[in-house]
Amino acid sequence: MRFSLLCAGLLLAAGTAQAQVYLSAGPTVGYSYTSFDNGADNIYLHGPTFQQHGLWRPQGGLTFNARLGHFALQPSVLFVQKGNESHYTAEGRYQGQVYYRRFEQSTKINYLEIPLNLVASLGREGRGLQVLAGPYLAVTLSGKEHTRDFPDGPAPTSTNPELNPSATHEATWDYTVGKPENNQGYSPALRRTDWGGNAGLGYALGRWQLQATYSRSLRGKPSPTPNPTYAYLPHRTYQLRLSYLLGGQREHKLPGFLSFLNLKPAQ
Repeated sequence: MRFSLLCAGLLLAAGTAQAQVYLSAGPTVGYSYTSFDNGADNIYLHGPTFQQHGLWRPQGGLTFNARLGHFALQPSVLFVQKGNESHYTAEGRYQGQVYYRRFEQSTKINYLEIPLNLVASLGREGRGLQVLAGPYLAVTLSGKEHTRDFPDGPAPTSTNPELNPSATHEATWDYTVGKPENNQGYSPALRRTDWGGNAGLGYALGRWQLQATYSRSLRGKPSPTPNPTYAYLPHRTYQLRLSYLLGGQREHKLPGFLSFLNLKPAQ
């Protein structure tokens, strides 16, 4: 009986000494392609000529890493910009003459995004191929919209600047963040937060880590239409990030029941 208790104590002590967390952190830079799920909404508004394109934008911040053998918890704090560009053509008639105008719109929204990913590495010590997934929370910082419309081909002229079919109109305005003063306007306020999930693949070699992810928000930019189906338009984002993680030698012992993780010291 005493021998069994002694063996159990030795195994528990060995497991406790072996199960450790290794911490690291470092800068992250990347690029993203982002767009809205609003195609059907705008076709309903503007007709079949409506087309939209995503935005390519840089991003950057810090990534933190807490590794337990083949698994790691990776929160990040990133500055990201999301939005899209769209255009459509509309037919008009002035004094019996048919003409066409092209309407262009660009939306850019700035966020402080905090993804929290669980990362599984196939290699030892967090290296090699990675599979990752997790939620994210984003705080809305600001937003801007730019519109421009102009003749798309020959157009009649008028001395009235407000009705002149050949004139070019351009406008830029900022979104408000939070509760709008008047929610009946063309552009209601942006919500203060956005959240969603992301998943992807990565590869780690030494202190370098490259990850490609796809994320989709459960909230997003408000739709300008009264159609409740599109009250808020979710972001869709493809991201490529490169991180350089420093540290990894700081050890924190865990309870012995986690010894199955078979952790190894970071190199």
